[in-house]
Amino acid sequence: MTHLRAFFWLSLASILLQVLAYLLSVYPFNLISAESFFIAVVALGAPVIINAMVLAAFRRHDSPIISALVVFGALFCAMVAVISASRTPISYQALLICGGIGLFLACAANYRFHTLSGEKVRIMPFDGATDVMARIPGAKLLTPQELESSPTEINFDVLLIDEHSYKTAEGAEFISRMHVLGVDILSYESFLERVIGSVNTEKFELFHIVYTPSQLLYARVKRYLDLAFVLVFSPFLILISALTATYIFVRDPGPVLFVQIRRGYGNRPFRMYKFRTMFQGTSGGTTSTGDPRIIPGCGALRKLRIDEIPQCFNILIGDMSLIGPRPSAEYLAKKIIKMEPKYAYRCVVPPGITGWAQVNSGHVSDIDDELIKLSQDLFYIKRLSIDTDLVILAKTVKTVLFGTGAK
Repeated sequence: MTHLRAFFWLSLASILLQVLAYLLSVYPFNLISAESFFIAVVALGAPVIINAMVLAAFRRHDSPIISALVVFGALFCAMVAVISASRTPISYQALLICGGIGLFLACAANYRFHTLSGEKVRIMPFDGATDVMARIPGAKLLTPQELESSPTEINFDVLLIDEHSYKTAEGAEFISRMHVLGVDILSYESFLERVIGSVNTEKFELFHIVYTPSQLLYARVKRYLDLAFVLVFSPFLILISALTATYIFVRDPGPVLFVQIRRGYGNRPFRMYKFRTMFQGTSGGTTSTGDPRIIPGCGALRKLRIDEIPQCFNILIGDMSLIGPRPSAEYLAKKIIKMEPKYAYRCVVPPGITGWAQVNSGHVSDIDDELIKLSQDLFYIKRLSIDTDLVILAKTVKTVLFGTGAK
């Protein structure tokens, strides 16, 4: 019940939205009756409820979106098959629309569950536990009385431990009791990584990463997904590019592309392409709101990321990926690596048009900000997966369309 509680509100919203969508889909065509509506409500609600029960029973893992897609998709298909076999009068087109809503909210609910949002957290005492507690809103230290007790019920969801502090019999007994009662036992370091979306750069080493078979498979498949994305959307991208290039040339005749040497995969330099959005002879440095160097109208192109479209060519020739650490200018990378050698670790995966650090921190203005983004890029490299990439895509779309999140 503790874990199932995390799915309640989004599951309720899913059922209500699906029922509403079904009504709006069939009502204008007079396809609704009391019997068919009741069947539709049951058919739409059952997969949501069963899905929540199944996903809540799993321990947290690194593929919440994919697992939700598989579980909810299987339940929804089974429900449609049963209705079809029984020849029940119902709108399958409306069910398909509702299924999309349910699938999206199932993924959102499971992702929220796995990111530990809203969980009640307790911390076993260790040196530095107070500092950890200060970084986690609502977290509390366990009292000596709680550690010595043998409770049959608990009022928290996650127990954080220092992996090196509890090797005693008493500590092992307490942790095992909590595990039996359904408490998630996590190291405080891994918990902080999930909460803040970054790693401790000082402790991070590449040899600590051991990719699972699914991560290795995705790393190989990702290149083909990038190519498929560019090819599928190429007609739209070519049209937008032609209009953008024409507008830039009319406003400020000259080259419409801005080319810069960036640090790429394997720390190799490459030529990255963007649409030129500044007047000739004025590029360089960070920009600000109302910057006079920006060509009138090109501020919107930058905000909507249209100026990044030429990097799709970089994807085609293998210099970049759709998602990955944002490539740094070559001169800047050389400067930062002298200060922090681990900055070179960003290049063990192909750079991307958008990335984890990009959607969480946005553009940066100094080296200190670059080092913050380094900790986020290393977090991405450590947790490379299709789930992480889907979250980055969703955050990117949210930023571009609604102007919320990191700019």
